[in-house]
Amino acid sequence: MALRIDTVPWFLKPVVAFYGYVLGHFQYFHYWFNHRTIRISWIGRENISPDKNYIFVYWHRYFPCYFSAFFHFKQHAWMVHPLLYMVHMWVLVRLLGVQKLIPGSTGNDGYKAACELIEALKSGYSTMICPDGPSGPPQVLKKGVLHIAAKSQVQIVPLHFTPKPSIWIRSWDKKLFPIPFGHLEVKIGQPIEVTTQNQKLIETALTSALNGE
Repeated sequence: MALRIDTVPWFLKPVVAFYGYVLGHFQYFHYWFNHRTIRISWIGRENISPDKNYIFVYWHRYFPCYFSAFFHFKQHAWMVHPLLYMVHMWVLVRLLGVQKLIPGSTGNDGYKAACELIEALKSGYSTMICPDGPSGPPQVLKKGVLHIAAKSQVQIVPLHFTPKPSIWIRSWDKKLFPIPFGHLEVKIGQPIEVTTQNQKLIETALTSALNGE
């Protein structure tokens, strides 16, 4: 059985802590450098209000683009994959300012984590969700995000990124990395309100928005 961050044996904790600290800080510096050197163009920034909370949604391959563009987060609660190899992500998102981390993902206490996230959203937190994560299939919408939006009554904001130049790695999602001193276009879609009655219709519209259409 795969080890979870919250159940790591005591004798592994120093090694896990060192690994998470070093890699998490390295990634933080990487995204800080990107944020400072990449020219970012915002399309649709007027679609969101600083006085409201949202569920920001984008495909998993754009993780590096999202962190490079937004970089610091206030009043955010995120579900984070709980398996041990992801400990660096817990360090990273803490450095990025995320206040509330909820262990869980599809297949790993996902329902329990979703319920906790819904309560956080109701209390005013924002969040981000990759609806094809944590392991695909790529760019295929899983319905958990629609359930969370409907139950919390918090609007979904679809995001799409176009980095030029960029590189991608041979992972299941073909993760896309913007290059320092390049250009990153961030498209912020119109907020989408989800109810239990309109989920099927929203599924199609959201998929199109995530693809930049």
